[in-house]
Amino acid sequence: HKTTCAWRLRLPGEDVGCSADGAEVLASGMPMNEEIRFVSCVVEHPRNNDAEFQVVNKAAERLLEAQQRGRSVQGATLRLDVSEIPCLSCLGALRQFQKAFPTVRLCASFSIRKVVEVCEDRSSDAAHNPAPPPR
Repeated sequence: HKTTCAWRLRLPGEDVGCSADGAEVLASGMPMNEEIRFVSCVVEHPRNNDAEFQVVNKAAERLLEAQQRGRSVQGATLRLDVSEIPCLSCLGALRQFQKAFPTVRLCASFSIRKVVEVCEDRSSDAAHNPAPPPR
């Protein structure tokens, strides 16, 4: 399956209601027509087509276009909700976005479905076999 990412970029002065109107959805592997503005790394395979990576590139393009039209992006908000835990490369792209646009608020959430499917809850083991204190 492919990772999906629902996202919305709000520029200052736009309606900030709670509806998802205007949200877009991208899936990993979709073609990205925007210029690649951030550096991706290879973690098992090239990550420049991951959904999160595409979102920050598309958001950067829109922010730069707004600035070229004389619009302020200070106070803009980029919200994204990812269907999986982001990989290290995508976390790096999110951080690069923050450094490139320090006045834009970045809000990210993700599902831990994959972790729940793979991991067994062993929290009750701690009561029976406590770990020794660190030295």
